[in-house]
Amino acid sequence: MPSIKVGTYRGTRPTISPRLLENEFSTMALNCDFKEKNLGPYRAPVDIGESLSPRIKTIWRYQEQYWFKFERKTDVIASPLASDPWGRVYFTSKDGLRVTNNTIFQGGGTANMPVNSHRLGIDILDEEHNGANAVKPILVKVNKPNPVPSVDDPADDETRFYVYTLVTDQGEESGPSPLSPQVELKYPNSTVTLTLPAFPPMAGNITKVRIYRSSTGGGEADFYLVVELPIATKTYKDSLKDYQLTKPLITETYEPPHPKIHTISLMANGIIAGAYGNNVCFSEPYIPHAWPKGYQLTTEYDVVAMCSVGNLLVVGTKGYPEIFQGVSSDAISGRKLESMQACVSKHSMVNIDSLVIYASPHGLVGFTGQDVTLLTEPIVDYEQWQAMDPSTIEAYYYDGKYLAFYGQSLNKSFIFDPRNGDLTFYDVGSNCGYTDLNTGVLYVRSISGTEMAAWNTGDYMEYVWRSKEYYGLNPAFNTIYIQGKNLQEVGARVLVDGSVIYDYQKGMLGGRPLRIPAKRGVSWQFEIYGTGVVEYVSLATSVAEV
Repeated sequence: MPSIKVGTYRGTRPTISPRLLENEFSTMALNCDFKEKNLGPYRAPVDIGESLSPRIKTIWRYQEQYWFKFERKTDVIASPLASDPWGRVYFTSKDGLRVTNNTIFQGGGTANMPVNSHRLGIDILDEEHNGANAVKPILVKVNKPNPVPSVDDPADDETRFYVYTLVTDQGEESGPSPLSPQVELKYPNSTVTLTLPAFPPMAGNITKVRIYRSSTGGGEADFYLVVELPIATKTYKDSLKDYQLTKPLITETYEPPHPKIHTISLMANGIIAGAYGNNVCFSEPYIPHAWPKGYQLTTEYDVVAMCSVGNLLVVGTKGYPEIFQGVSSDAISGRKLESMQACVSKHSMVNIDSLVIYASPHGLVGFTGQDVTLLTEPIVDYEQWQAMDPSTIEAYYYDGKYLAFYGQSLNKSFIFDPRNGDLTFYDVGSNCGYTDLNTGVLYVRSISGTEMAAWNTGDYMEYVWRSKEYYGLNPAFNTIYIQGKNLQEVGARVLVDGSVIYDYQKGMLGGRPLRIPAKRGVSWQFEIYGTGVVEYVSLATSVAEV
């Protein structure tokens, strides 16, 4: 005799006809948890006692005890330097990349942290404003030796130039200033008096100035360090011989990051990648304030989002996705992928255990190592996906799965499990979140909207799970049996040809077979709801068959 038996449970695959689903898949899965492949309730977020203004759009954990809160969507990364004594944090803003550190992030009162920060990089040439506030060259004056030699030997004449760099209290060094006027030394033992100009206001705490001069060392012309001086110093007399010069200037190409960079990602080897327009930029390895123009590459379409996996950077654009790969900033190359899967939401791109997933117009796509694949093709079709408003998706890593908040109010969510290939929906959402990889806890906005909360740690939520459709030649099932835990908190509905014929409300199941009212129909389903755990469901034509 026919019977229906379900002992494992999974989410939905809306694109597949309800009658063609595999036994464990559902036609509705709301607020469900599938631990141990059983059917159970998901938990609501629980407040952690940290207030959260409705204006906050991004949260980020600092030093495992402070919360950074931003009133706009913000990319945040920690310093790539191991054990950075300054504890620096880099983040996007409306006026370019900014940096804060462990000496300035706090402030008095109730202001959101970081209270203080400054523009990243030292714009010594003021390229952002076409040089309107660029620093001036160093002034030079040659001092002849005393006494002046009676014979001028042209063979010992020397021509040199000077430049200087500015250095912050954290050791961040700028690119070089404009060249000084040409200096001609006709006599050995001449000295040069250097006068530093007044410096315009600049980002960061500039504390020192380094003066370099041109020289030929080891047969190679370069600039070499003459002296490092406190920033308040105005003049210095250079009397050094060439052999007394020390390290060469290595910051010739250092420039601050472009002020229009809107997204950043930390790659391997301490490289920060950033993007604006169709430009992808890279910092010097482990030198986040230095972004040479020579390291910029381009994409065919404007960049929407980026995410790194090791030394590989996945870039989602308004057209083809592209990847960039390399072990050092000067050796990175790009490749346009063949799949035409645009990225429709910047904050949908997440690394899920080395699988980079983002929202496209057709569904969730994942970078598999060579190209991107439409992961949800067997699950949702184009119309179903568009009904979910994919451009609103903000996604996070949670428990090895892709958790997405979506909708214009971001008040609902779904989980996509790449391993099982199914969707489970929830009627709770958040407009911000942060996954603490040390603890596995996902922090979100509370249901009340004014607190921070820990995801899936509160009270059980009422779930609903509806089975696939089972078809037959007008079968008449007369017995239902449900096995599980806390069954007093579980209810069940039996549906025939799409209509509920009986509702076994909470407290009626009791872990024993129950009679189903006499009914024949082509299509049969059951729907489980409540907060208890269900392990096994059977519909049969007799008690002996359950």
